[in-house]
Amino acid sequence: MKNNLKVSIFYFYIVVTLSGCAQIDPLYQASAWNAQNSNRKNLLLQVENANDLSIGRSVLDYDGSLAVDAIKRLRDGKIKNLEKIKLNDVANNQSGG
Repeated sequence: MKNNLKVSIFYFYIVVTLSGCAQIDPLYQASAWNAQNSNRKNLLLQVENANDLSIGRSVLDYDGSLAVDAIKRLRDGKIKNLEKIKLNDVANNQSGG
């Protein structure tokens, strides 16, 4: 019986202690943390046209068959290897001045 009482007191202590975490967490305090819609605002700053996030647009120079062919190669396991470039080739193309 004493063990049950000790366990019950322990669980009660844990519950009471953890329930106070939300009161001191700066994420939930309006005066200390105000990051409402921060992800959306960052995304809007990164896109060229904010309307593209709600309504798409057509691009005249886009070739959808290239994307379809790439997906077919990926599914078939016929992935093109990347072109190997040596570090010397990159360094020689830089102009000094």
